[in-house]
Amino acid sequence: MREPNTAGPLLAGCLLPLALLAGCGEPDADDGVVNPPLYKEQTTAPMASPPPAEVQEVALVRLAPASGSDVEGEATFTQVGDKVRMALELEGLAPGQHAVHIHARGDCAAPDASSAGGHWSPREEPHGEWGDAQHHLGDIGNVEADARGQARLNFATAAWTLDDGARSVIGQALIVHAGADDYESQPAGDAGKRVACGVIRAAA
Repeated sequence: MREPNTAGPLLAGCLLPLALLAGCGEPDADDGVVNPPLYKEQTTAPMASPPPAEVQEVALVRLAPASGSDVEGEATFTQVGDKVRMALELEGLAPGQHAVHIHARGDCAAPDASSAGGHWSPREEPHGEWGDAQHHLGDIGNVEADARGQARLNFATAAWTLDDGARSVIGQALIVHAGADDYESQPAGDAGKRVACGVIRAAA
């Protein structure tokens, strides 16, 4: 007696879930995204992507050596929406961590950059680590230099502006130190000599 052919029903039973899954895939890239990356929400019609935030202002700074160092670099400050984004590139550093701060006076004339004064702190708070309850608005933090003495740092905050207000970085000095900021010592984190200095100026 021939055994009944069960391949057909079994195959159909396997294909049916696959067909259902094919109809319930991830939303297309053009669908609306809600709270990414937690979940995606399927919409009946694609939603247009929001336009990119418009760049409102740009400021530049060229850092020159100080305290007999060979450190130099440049940074760009860009106002995008309610945030200022800083992109910093440095070279000539000793490998390891180096503090980066904004100082209160836009004056790098002194050989050791002492003419730039103390940390920029319009709120008159104590020195600390960015994100602490209290810290200077100039307390950017540490950057890591590689074996070639090069370092990059990208930083963004809504606490700065590029306008003429009290929170504007325009006219302040950007300073790089020989050592790391310990985020505790007052008034400046015990970061050592100032090895590079530049004044932040609005782009022409």
